[in-house]
Amino acid sequence: MASFGSGKLKRLGAVLRKYYLAYLGYPPLFFAGPILSYNAFVSQLEKPILSYSAGMAPDNEQAKRARHGVIYYGIRVLILMVPALLIYFGFA
Repeated sequence: MASFGSGKLKRLGAVLRKYYLAYLGYPPLFFAGPILSYNAFVSQLEKPILSYSAGMAPDNEQAKRARHGVIYYGIRVLILMVPALLIYFGFA
């Protein structure tokens, strides 16, 4: 008796293993615990948000706003990291 869809099950198993290993290597898991579920993580891998995609046309207004948002976010992270690093190395 031939199993129905055994090739599909093998491919699905390989994909799920890949996603599971990627989830285990997700850096926020080590710092704050599971901040999002495995299912939410996989759904973001399968259908990523395109608003901050680098593949948009450079003349697109939405791409310009997204790029500006990413740059602004990076500056905020740097501003927050400087005091943290000063405190860390200042009291070490």
